[in-house]
Amino acid sequence: MSSISLIPASWLFVPVGMFDSQEVQYQVDGQTKTRKVVDPHSFRILTNEAGEEQYHPVKFFTTGDESPGLMNFP
Repeated sequence: MSSISLIPASWLFVPVGMFDSQEVQYQVDGQTKTRKVVDPHSFRILTNEAGEEQYHPVKFFTTGDESPGLMNFP
């Protein structure tokens, strides 16, 4: 298998990760506003009970109540 065909498929096998969010306050026109932003230093890879990385590959086609697959067009 050539590397050209591996590159497009490689995104299917990236482990699932998670960021924490934080509230940031800033000033706009003399008013203090607050918004939630991603904490860029909080990323972690999700693992199962055995400590193995979790993978949730994208499905190409789905049915029923599942989220749409890559090839499910409305």
